[in-house]
Amino acid sequence: MILDGNRRWAKARALESSAHGHRAGADKIHEFLTWSEEQGVPRVTLYLLST
Repeated sequence: MILDGNRRWAKARALESSAHGHRAGADKIHEFLTWSEEQGVPRVTLYLLST
């Protein structure tokens, strides 16, 4: 999974800082990893990039 767009997501919603987007991204990672475990996925690779 490639995680990208947290800053754009926050900006599109007129949130006060990109930190809100990063928090939403972290929440989505948790949701995805929980789902993966429930589905029996043995290994997940996450690519996180920041500029």
